[in-house]
Amino acid sequence: MPDCPRHHRKHRAFGLAALARGLHGGGGMRLPIATLLFLLPLISASSVSAQLVDVIDTINGESVADLTTKYFNIANCEDPSTTTFVMSLSNTVGSTLDGDWVWVSAENTNCEDGNTRTNSTTVVCTEATDPANPQAVGTDNLVTMTLSQLTSPANSVFDCSASGLRGTRYDIFNFRVAPGNNTIDPANFGIAPVTIDVVAPNPPDVTSSDLRGSTFTIRWNSPNPADDLEEYLFFQNSVDDRDGAVQIAGETANQDATSKTISASALGLAEDESAFVFVAAVDMALNVGERSRGVMVTAIPTQGFCGASGECDGCTATRLSPARAASTWGLLTILALLGLVCVRRLVR
Repeated sequence: MPDCPRHHRKHRAFGLAALARGLHGGGGMRLPIATLLFLLPLISASSVSAQLVDVIDTINGESVADLTTKYFNIANCEDPSTTTFVMSLSNTVGSTLDGDWVWVSAENTNCEDGNTRTNSTTVVCTEATDPANPQAVGTDNLVTMTLSQLTSPANSVFDCSASGLRGTRYDIFNFRVAPGNNTIDPANFGIAPVTIDVVAPNPPDVTSSDLRGSTFTIRWNSPNPADDLEEYLFFQNSVDDRDGAVQIAGETANQDATSKTISASALGLAEDESAFVFVAAVDMALNVGERSRGVMVTAIPTQGFCGASGECDGCTATRLSPARAASTWGLLTILALLGLVCVRRLVR
């Protein structure tokens, strides 16, 4: 249960004590047990002010409402003035807000406390809007801002440009009333959490060597924790140059994967053509990491029976030459004749 203000805890304890006295005959009014069970959740709910939860719905027009954690990544932080985001403010049903006083802080800094906001020696909360001109609130209680509004104050705690931020969380405080020097009641402000990640994931350590066949299985080890990753992307180039490689359309692997099979047709390779394939990790903030070293793949028709790995272990990936093909047919003819002779002898 979230920590409650001291006076709320006191009132709740008093109410429960009174109910207990009534139940056990402590000299007060006695209430039926059914009535007590009905009143208990009402007393508990009314004694605690609800904390409003705000949320970032979109970043640069792309919906992030279905994500638990909202990220500003390297691309967002390169130019905060062009990165827009929209917050949805929770509020009493049927009511609307005219203005929103926005502050920003590190995670769990308690900007609602008046002393925390006004402490000039240790700046932990930064005002992102003019106190005389609150941020406008649109229809459906939506607030549209640019990332630069969170980073522009000289003493801002929201440091989007710091090179080492990898999953650092901040809280955006939206006050429904002008906070001034006052401590704000939980019912009059909401918090929209956001995370900054400006560190791209490390390149995968590819373990595959040159591959030949009609399909190619690329294998790698990941130097990144799986819970920091979103997926893997794959790139190709006709030469061993990862910077000039282009993404292979439709080819991805999930964050837990350590291999990927890609067909020669997906690479657009004709017979005897080669290409270099590169792997890159994508983190939860959608930062794309540096590409791995390249693996050379060559398209060659396979003969015989190949395993599901596509690496043709135990079969040949070479074409039969005319001379070799002729000798093979000759051997089959001899075997057929010998079988026929054996059958005739058995019949006699």
